[in-house]
Amino acid sequence: MISLDNLDRIEFNITSLCNAACPLCVRTIAGDKLELNSLPIETFKNLLDQLPSGTSVDFCGTTGDAMMHTNILELFEIVQEQGRRSDTHTNGGSRNVEFFKKLGKISAKSNHRISVTFAIDGLEDTSALYRI
Repeated sequence: MISLDNLDRIEFNITSLCNAACPLCVRTIAGDKLELNSLPIETFKNLLDQLPSGTSVDFCGTTGDAMMHTNILELFEIVQEQGRRSDTHTNGGSRNVEFFKKLGKISAKSNHRISVTFAIDGLEDTSALYRI
C-alpha cells in the first residue's frame, strides 16, 4: 500500500480543455463524448493541503493541456506559496508572451521552482501526424 507520507511527486490532470486535436489523443478519439471541465481551485487547494510539504506537483495533460485551465497562474501561485516545485508540459499554443512573462515572475519569486516543457512534436512535414 502506498502512503501519502512517502509521496514525493504527484500529477494533477487539471483540465480537459485543449486547443489541439491531436490524432492519437483520447479527446480526438472520443469526440464530443468527453466532458469539458477544469478542476476547481478550492478542490485543488484541499487536495494539496493533504500532501506532505515536499511533494512536487506536476500539471499534466492526459485529456487536456494544463495551460488551458482558466486559473492556471493562480494554481502555480498556490503551489509556490507552499514552497513546492511544479512542472508542466504544454503544446505551447494556447498562451501568449505576456502570459509566460507573468509565469516567469511567479517562478522568479519562488526561487525558480517552476519548470515548463514545450512539447512541439514533429518537423514541418511531419507535425500534422502528432499535432493539429
